[in-house]
Amino acid sequence: MGVKTLRPESVPAIGLHDAVAGLGVSGEAGPVTVTPIVTAEFRGESTIVPAWDVQIEASASRAVQTRVTLSAPPEYVPDTWDAPLACFGQRVHVAARIASPRGEWDIQIGVYQIESWEETDDGHVSVEALDLTQRLEKNEMLWPSSPPEGATLASEVQRLAGEPSDGGIQTSVARNFSIHRLFEWGTGRLDAIQKLIESFGMVYRVTPDGVLHVIQPTPTDTAVATYTGRDLLLSASRKSRERQPNRWMVTGSPKVDSSARDDGETEEIKWAAVVSDWSDPRYRPDTYGVVTSSNTMDVAESEDQIREAADSYMEASLAASEARALQLVADPRLELGDVIDVRVTHLNGSEALRGRVTGYAVTLDDPSQVMRVDIEVQDGR
Repeated sequence: MGVKTLRPESVPAIGLHDAVAGLGVSGEAGPVTVTPIVTAEFRGESTIVPAWDVQIEASASRAVQTRVTLSAPPEYVPDTWDAPLACFGQRVHVAARIASPRGEWDIQIGVYQIESWEETDDGHVSVEALDLTQRLEKNEMLWPSSPPEGATLASEVQRLAGEPSDGGIQTSVARNFSIHRLFEWGTGRLDAIQKLIESFGMVYRVTPDGVLHVIQPTPTDTAVATYTGRDLLLSASRKSRERQPNRWMVTGSPKVDSSARDDGETEEIKWAAVVSDWSDPRYRPDTYGVVTSSNTMDVAESEDQIREAADSYMEASLAASEARALQLVADPRLELGDVIDVRVTHLNGSEALRGRVTGYAVTLDDPSQVMRVDIEVQDGR
């Protein structure tokens, strides 16, 4: 992604693969271990937590994208509201320490606010935490709103997110633009941010510094990592995608929201464009049915722009030709939105795939556990 505090150049693509069986990467490299580092933080106080079974699960299809669960010893069962693992605003910072004879590296993975905890039958405490966008998802605005005069993408994203001192989170925008006052939001903060940044072709991620970054998606012409059947890749099973759209509809309004009629009254202008892909035999409506993707451009330059947007949505949707469920040995460097190359060897040959990471699940402290990674494969690979 655009903000890469998580993948230092000094961290080599070392063979986390051979940690599956506790083997060496090679005779020269030796064994590799992955150890979670969990720090609880609350109002300026930090506590190292000897946690285990640290699991991270992420999906790009959810508004609050990342969830962490972990276990801790009995002495960490909260007995006061301000205990390190209580759920009154306490956060956990998660990192992974990768060690091999080549060296040792700490990779900061993320910061998460504790959602709930539960004492287990054996006296330990089980904790669930979510990424910081939960602070927006659960904090609706009192009234619908529109951007103020002179608003920019950066200022509006921060306004919608709210100030950290008032329950929001800090934001950062990679590219700033002026925005029109005709945007209209409901009361959902995260929903409004998603609609706003999608209109500029951008996405959001929360990085380990706790900042919500608005960035451009990783270009598909460059992969951040390559996995093969000889090292990190264990399998690359085919799977069905959810039913994809075969019709795309975009509606919008011009920069002025009214037009004079002959009788002197005003009326709102609305433009609409609908495109479909009936020519593809896979998506014939008589057998497949019709699945519509609806999008809105609150401010458009022209009706042609609405049509171009509909065409772009169709092209982007059709570019992801299939889904794959990968099994890797735990690689904590991967992030949602990363573009990776996969080289799969079959009995009858091999294939090269390039795909965007749409989800993953990994247990940091058990390298023998397989990491699940879901990708959408891009056409032409």
